[in-house]
Amino acid sequence: MEVKAKQNARKWTKERLKRHPGLWEVEQEEKFVTCWPGESAILIKNTTDGWSGWFPVVDIEIIRREE
Repeated sequence: MEVKAKQNARKWTKERLKRHPGLWEVEQEEKFVTCWPGESAILIKNTTDGWSGWFPVVDIEIIRREE
């Protein structure tokens, strides 16, 4: 899947997606986590370089591709 930062996304989100270009896969579905207090986040992993991180769902747009 492709992940893009929304226009009003935080700088952190935009920078991580820029540093780790490529396709992504979901490692853990949306839930509340301590690294983003009070916000729903999703754990995604970059399939190109293996980097993964929790992203606030309000900051990203997920584009799922049909295989």
